Amino acid sequence: MRWTQSLPLLLATSLECLLPDPATAGTTVFFAPSQIATLVATNTTSDTISSEGYLFEYTRDKLFTGGVGLTNPVGRAVRIPWPDGVEAQYVTTSTNNAKIIVRRVDGAVFDLTSFTAHLLANAGAGRAIEIVPLLNGEEPLNDPLFFDVSGNYGNEFSYDTSPNHLGSTAALTNYDAYVINLTLDYALTALTLESAVPNVNHAPTEIVASNVSVMENEPIGTLVGTFSTIDPDAGDTFTYTLVAGAGSEDNALFSWNGSDLMTEASFNYEVKSNYSIRVQSTDQDLLFTQMVLAVTISDMNETPAFLGLEASSGSNVVLRWSSVTNHLYALRSSTNLLTGFSVLKSNITATPVMNTYTDSVHGLPMKFWQITTEP
Repeated sequence: MRWTQSLPLLLATSLECLLPDPATAGTTVFFAPSQIATLVATNTTSDTISSEGYLFEYTRDKLFTGGVGLTNPVGRAVRIPWPDGVEAQYVTTSTNNAKIIVRRVDGAVFDLTSFTAHLLANAGAGRAIEIVPLLNGEEPLNDPLFFDVSGNYGNEFSYDTSPNHLGSTAALTNYDAYVINLTLDYALTALTLESAVPNVNHAPTEIVASNVSVMENEPIGTLVGTFSTIDPDAGDTFTYTLVAGAGSEDNALFSWNGSDLMTEASFNYEVKSNYSIRVQSTDQDLLFTQMVLAVTISDMNETPAFLGLEASSGSNVVLRWSSVTNHLYALRSSTNLLTGFSVLKSNITATPVMNTYTDSVHGLPMKFWQITTEP
C-alpha cells in the first residue's frame, strides 16, 4: 500500500502596515510620524499633498540652478520632510514668498488653532509671518494677521489662541483656506486644525487573516479563515468580497459568510495544492483595500485499508476497502510475490466510505491483492 506524509496548510500573504493615528472628531493635530502624505499635484514652483482630510500647497524652489554660471535647474533640497513638518521655500527666480496654503479636501470651513514655525534662514528684526484667511476665494479681513518670527536659522516660534502682542490665532476661525506667507524659507512643524465637520473618512489600509486552516477532502462550506481590517478611522464597518484582478484565478472556489472565508469545493491535494484569490475589504463609504492570498491545501493521510475479503458465488471473491472523496484507486494482484503485481483495474472512482471489487480466484492455490491511491 502507498500513502503520503501529511503536510500543514499555509496561508501566504504580502502585507504592509501603514496606520495613521486617528484624530478626534473635528480636530487634527499635525505632524505625527504615522500620518501619511499623498502627493496630489506638482509643478515647477510648488507641490500639493493630502493628509488626514487636509490639503497642503507649498512653494518649492525647483528652478534653482545650484550657483553662478549654472543654467540647468537642480532644485533645492528639502530640509524638513514630511512627517517632520511641511517646508515652504522662497523661489529664487521670482518674487514669490515662501508660502503654505491649507485647505480641507471637502472644502468645509475650519479653524487654524495653533502652529509652530521653524526658520530655515536668518530673519531680521521685525520679520513676521502673515496669514491671510480666505472664504470662497475672497479675503474677508482688511489686513493679514501678523506673527513675529524675528530670529536665526533653526529658531521656532509657536502661536495659539492666547492673547499675545506678537500674534494670536483667535481670529483664524470659520474660513475655508489659510495662506501662510514669509519672505524666507520656513517650515510648519506643529499645526492644530479644528472643524465642526467630521474629518474625511480614510480608506482601510490592511486586511488580516487569522485562524486559517483547511484540509483536503473537507465538504463545501468548510471555514478557511476569519478576516479583519485595519483602518485609520475607529468604528468603520467592512464588507468582504472576492474581486477580479491579478491573483484572482481561483475566486470561484471560495465564498464569504460575513468576515469568514468558506470553501465552495472539496479540494484534492494530489490534483492541486495551491490556490490564489484576490480579497477586497470595503468600508461603509465604499473606500477599499485589496490583497492577494495564496492558499496551500493541506494533505491528509489517505492510506486505503482493506475492510474485508469474502467469497462470492462460484469462484469469485469480493474485496472491500476504505475510500475518500476526490480520489481514484488502482487494484493490483499477484499469484507469486516474487514476480510482483499486475494491474487488475485502475482509475476506480471513490464511493465513500467503502469501495468494492469482485475478482476471480478460479483454480488458483493463492492470490494476493494490493490497493493504491491515485490523484
